[in-house]
Amino acid sequence: MITEWKSIQAKIVTAGFILAAGCMPNVATAADITQIQEVTEPMIHMTQISPYSWYGESFSISYGKKQTATKYFDGSNIGIELTCSAPIAGVFRVSLVSSTGVEMGARSISYQGYTNVSWLNVPAGRYYFLFTKQSDPHITVTADQLAMFSW
Repeated sequence: MITEWKSIQAKIVTAGFILAAGCMPNVATAADITQIQEVTEPMIHMTQISPYSWYGESFSISYGKKQTATKYFDGSNIGIELTCSAPIAGVFRVSLVSSTGVEMGARSISYQGYTNVSWLNVPAGRYYFLFTKQSDPHITVTADQLAMFSW
């Protein structure tokens, strides 16, 4: 992606200088084009960076509590999405907890299938997710494609 963008940008810059040079002789030289490409390259890399946090992992839970690592979220909303699988239907709970231990709220997650939940108007900061399963101790729920993000 970055290589393709560099190639497109180089063609646009080169074409622009050729047009300008045709209208105004001696406006651009090869050295000028190289300097502009060197200056714009960091901006290309900056466009590849997401402005908000995103983290991913997977886990399994049979009974009790499972906590994710504490991560920094820089948006004003925090969400989680995951796909769970288990041999039976059921629900367990996920809580968003600040690094100071304040629970921001809890949501239900199905043992089976895709779930997307969010917490709105949450200040930027360090948080972790606490998964709690208090029923069906003989059933293990596996969560794949767990995404934790802010916006």
